[in-house]
Amino acid sequence: MKNKKIYVTAILTLFNFVFLGTEYLFDNMMMNLVDSDGVVLVQNYILGASVLGFVLFPFINRYLKGYLEYVAGIVASIIAAVSVAVISGHSSYEIMIIIGCIFFVLLGITGSAAIYYSSVILRGSSQISSYVGIAYAAGVFLQFINNNIIKKEIAQKAVIIVLAVSLIWLIIYRKKFAEEKDNVDKYDSADGYLIKNKMLTGMLLVIMVALMSCIFVSLDNAVTLVHAQGSVDIGQLPRILLALSGLCAGFLFDIHNGRYMSMIMYCITLISTLCIVIINFGGIFIAGLVIFYISAGFFAVFFTASFMSLSYKMKNPEFWAGLGRAVNNLCAVITSAVSVKLLTSGSNMVITVVSVILFVLISIVNFIYLNQYYPQKQVESDEQTDETQEEIISPEKKFELFCECYSLTEREKEVLNALLYSDKDVQDIAESLFISRAALYRHISSINQKTNTNKRVGLIQYYYAWNPVENG
Repeated sequence: MKNKKIYVTAILTLFNFVFLGTEYLFDNMMMNLVDSDGVVLVQNYILGASVLGFVLFPFINRYLKGYLEYVAGIVASIIAAVSVAVISGHSSYEIMIIIGCIFFVLLGITGSAAIYYSSVILRGSSQISSYVGIAYAAGVFLQFINNNIIKKEIAQKAVIIVLAVSLIWLIIYRKKFAEEKDNVDKYDSADGYLIKNKMLTGMLLVIMVALMSCIFVSLDNAVTLVHAQGSVDIGQLPRILLALSGLCAGFLFDIHNGRYMSMIMYCITLISTLCIVIINFGGIFIAGLVIFYISAGFFAVFFTASFMSLSYKMKNPEFWAGLGRAVNNLCAVITSAVSVKLLTSGSNMVITVVSVILFVLISIVNFIYLNQYYPQKQVESDEQTDETQEEIISPEKKFELFCECYSLTEREKEVLNALLYSDKDVQDIAESLFISRAALYRHISSINQKTNTNKRVGLIQYYYAWNPVENG
């Protein structure tokens, strides 16, 4: 199990690094071709492309088997290497967009695969959020090292390529750790809760993450605009806060099997909403940057771990496991243009009203979502009672208890078993037991005497009417 957990941490860490690192690289290269508004716009293009990858994965997972996986691995590795090289060259706006979109479709597929296979390995675990948080923190920390410690740009790009290719082949290597199961009912209540309506709960989570994304996308855009203008480099030291927040979120979310997860995220959303309002009314940017990094780490762990946990309860877990990232990225694409216009318009009152409305909607959806869950304790108690009863009255257990109750010998047990479960006549039963007919009658008579029954028919009727609970 230790190796499995290391594997989970590794593939999630690599995905987070490659996704965030390539997004950061793409934005920086695009700064050479377009203005700050243009950088935000094209960033949405690649995020939208990643959504397509997340949606495609369930189909790829179903049909891409055997040697085709290795062929796909080779092709994907070549695409990753070429894409990073082309993006680094930033020679053409159109080519940058095309290559960026292709690469982020691939990242969407690999990201969905990494999250799904991690969820398969972690089934039944009460520490899903912790592993997600550790991996997110490690991925961000690796990005920080790559951007700030490694000085040569060619070395930075090489690191992204090597780790992207490593991620691809680690996913292909998953079979040693991840055993997929079509039936996930066993894990339906692994977190201690059942849900009233699975599809409704899934849609409520999608809506809640989508609404939260609108808040965090606005914060992200505000930060990206400043970064693209060259005023602040968001890849510097404050980014460590993003890693720390993800790490803290993971451990906090796992308290009491995730009972307080949604409420913690609700409070973080409230702080982020207030931050948007404060920044637009002339607040200090560095304060907004700090809040953004803290809230973004919590949010990333929240939507990843929430959908991983939900996938155990759904019929198509490979679709639901990675849906959190897909919903977040899709909302970024849809709302970013409106968000940028509002942020650059100077309409502080409008921004405030929109932010408050979003928060109210989040509050309502969160309340309904939480009411879909109910504790498993009573259900487990009932199930255990049923299982105990089933065990007591199971045919094998009943037979053993009956023989023990009436002190039957081993030969008498054999005779009784033959009488109960065979429709043969006396002669055939005697032959099957390798005894004479007379000896068989003596054993039946002995059993009749011990059980106070009359002949074979009376013995059989008494046995099936006999209740081991009532008879101690």
